[in-house]
Amino acid sequence: MTSMADISKYAEEASRRTGVPSSVIAAQAALESRYGKSAPGNNYFGIKAFKSWNGPVQNLMTTEYVNGKKVRVRQPFRKYETPVQSFVDWANLIANNPRYANVLTATTPEEAFKALKAGGYATDPNYVGKLMAAHSRV
Repeated sequence: MTSMADISKYAEEASRRTGVPSSVIAAQAALESRYGKSAPGNNYFGIKAFKSWNGPVQNLMTTEYVNGKKVRVRQPFRKYETPVQSFVDWANLIANNPRYANVLTATTPEEAFKALKAGGYATDPNYVGKLMAAHSRV
């Protein structure tokens, strides 16, 4: 289990790499990892392992929303040796994937969270609200 203090420290480094405020990064890591309590394979952001991923993979059950319905499915997720690797990979994903360009230019946390959702980061229709709630706790 990782503490919120550790998550905040790792978020500071990811912020330096992306310019995204550390509180935005920490909120997403907190939400995705249940505040540091669950990060299988040190994956604090729930980053999936699509075909372009060349690193270790773990197949995990997750909840997705398909046609507005909540379903449980097994999906491939990235696996990291350390929490730091997860935060660095998140920073690289956000900085280098055009789908998330608006996250980098957001001027408020809500704008950044909406850009993550619009970029396809999560299928949960309540993702932005959940991120905002997490942001108020970090």
